[in-house]
Amino acid sequence: MKKVLIVEDDEFLRTALNNVLSASDFDVSEAPNGKVAKDIIKGGSFSLILSDIQMPYLNGVELLEWVRE
Repeated sequence: MKKVLIVEDDEFLRTALNNVLSASDFDVSEAPNGKVAKDIIKGGSFSLILSDIQMPYLNGVELLEWVRE
């Protein structure tokens, strides 16, 4: 099963994406911002990370730069 991380500060959108992907047999994890996402990523690997760009604490571009390192 493919693992997906959704990083989105809008709870409604994050939940909607989770519902769609879970129904398509993806193993979905969620993070409300980039700071929480970093902690989740440190604990496992993901096939795909869907991230908002503008978020508090750590934006999507900063998160991508951290993942690339």
